[in-house]
Amino acid sequence: MPKAAATSKNPTVPPQRAARRSMGAARPLMQPVATLPETEDSDVRPRLHRSTNGRITRLPKAAKQDDTEEDFDKDHPECLEAIRDAEETNRRLTTRLNAQRREATASAQRLSRERKEMAVKNQQYRSEIQKQSNELQRLNEEVSRLQRLLDAANSDAHNLVQRTELQRILEGIHAAGRTFMGHIKSQVDENQNAQDLTELPGINMTGDWLAIPEFDDDAGFAEMPDSVFPPPAPGDI
Repeated sequence: MPKAAATSKNPTVPPQRAARRSMGAARPLMQPVATLPETEDSDVRPRLHRSTNGRITRLPKAAKQDDTEEDFDKDHPECLEAIRDAEETNRRLTTRLNAQRREATASAQRLSRERKEMAVKNQQYRSEIQKQSNELQRLNEEVSRLQRLLDAANSDAHNLVQRTELQRILEGIHAAGRTFMGHIKSQVDENQNAQDLTELPGINMTGDWLAIPEFDDDAGFAEMPDSVFPPPAPGDI
């Protein structure tokens, strides 16, 4: 009676595959014709067998066609141990591979999230740089406008200083002109008075007045005749 299908210890191997693997162990080994015994009575001696991978193994004895699974387990303990070791190695490597795949998947997801976050931050940085560039351009325009206003104010102040200096100079010239005109007027008045004195009848005015017949010292101020003070000309009034 064949044994029931054994449950695989490897979680990644389906139970059907494990059952087929266990059932396959009950089948007799296929050997090359050269290794089969010539007659049933001939001595069974160990023969060399070349496997599919090119390695040469020694067969302890020829397997019989009617061998059961118990006979196979008893006659081939090394093969069963090798199969169990291979299954354990496969399970361990599969577990490690699955862990590495999960870790790689988690790393890929983390990198994808970080890439998206970096893209968002990069866009924010670009927006901030553009905003700062616009603000810098506005400040440069404001500085240019203030520079023009400062130049205009300096020009106005320079012109104001020039006008103030010119006004001060003009006031000085006007004051000097007034002083000069006053001096000229004084000179003219002096010359006019001197000319008027020369037109009097004589230097000894008292004697001249007393010599006038119409003058009476007892009568006070008498009317002077036209011969003494002639009337002014019409153009002189």
